[in-house]
Amino acid sequence: WHLAISGDLVLAGFRYLADGVWVVDVSDPDAPVLAAELFPGQQVLGLDLHGHLAVIRAGNTAKLYDLTDPTAPVELADLTEGPGTSRQRFRFHERQGRVLVSNTSTTGDAYYVGGHAEVWDVSEPTTPVQLLKPEPRQKPLIVYQPEALSD
Repeated sequence: WHLAISGDLVLAGFRYLADGVWVVDVSDPDAPVLAAELFPGQQVLGLDLHGHLAVIRAGNTAKLYDLTDPTAPVELADLTEGPGTSRQRFRFHERQGRVLVSNTSTTGDAYYVGGHAEVWDVSEPTTPVQLLKPEPRQKPLIVYQPEALSD
């Protein structure tokens, strides 16, 4: 599961059930309403919500959505870039009047995980600007799994 909450909206993303993303209106907490579904039949690897903006990684894409009308999500931009990495941990940030989206990406196998981070300025959500973009094959963030180092 991936959950994000902002105001009266909840995003619920399903990784292992491959049920996509549910946009849920909780303005009446006693009677939540499923307002929309995105990426049906796909695994959701990450998401976050900031006001009416949502970033969702499902299947092989990362997209930015406007959920001003939760019953009619509008795709604003595609944030899919680079090699076949697994963008999973999306977060919105506000810095100096700008809205930023960061994510971490991982590659590897059961014994080694290496990855990188990306940062997008989405202050103008229809024309995001990538501020931090790793070079191909560059792995500035390396995490070793302790169990892989044992005999």
